[in-house]
Amino acid sequence: MEFEKSILNKRSDEAKPVTVADDRNLMTFHCQHCYTVLADSLDVCGELQSLDLVILLKVTDDVVVGDAVMSKDKGEMTNCIHSPLKCSHCHLEVGKILHSSPPSLAPVRSLFLLDKSSISCYILNSSSMVKASGLTFDLQPVSERLAEVKQHFEAHLEKMSILKSRLADMSIIRNKKRR
Repeated sequence: MEFEKSILNKRSDEAKPVTVADDRNLMTFHCQHCYTVLADSLDVCGELQSLDLVILLKVTDDVVVGDAVMSKDKGEMTNCIHSPLKCSHCHLEVGKILHSSPPSLAPVRSLFLLDKSSISCYILNSSSMVKASGLTFDLQPVSERLAEVKQHFEAHLEKMSILKSRLADMSIIRNKKRR
């Protein structure tokens, strides 16, 4: 892979498909048309499977937010007011931000929603480019994630306690030598 600023110049079609995006599969999101970097997986909140959208907390400066418009879509997007998200290089519409929506979409208001059909994903650990439509972005439930974080912190606390006792022992030895 080669990059020029934020634009991907080459890509590989020999990608091994990844079905679930998680913190072991770090990736960048690219415009399907010109391969400009739009976001990365560290900001993924999940996906709206019914609308085929990836939910993100933030995107790169290469994503331009358009003027708010009334949605012409049917179904879940009826009567929504949103701003289109466009690639700053090729002007392809890559997603939207909802400003006003029915209660069912209230949790994703003001978040970046990238259209999976308009983006590709470069998976860092396998150096492969895949279509976002072939991935799922189901995130682990918060309770499971918190349990992992708790175990991680407890392990660090134990290491710190051991270090603290070693330091205390060393200071006692130093004090005895000084006398």
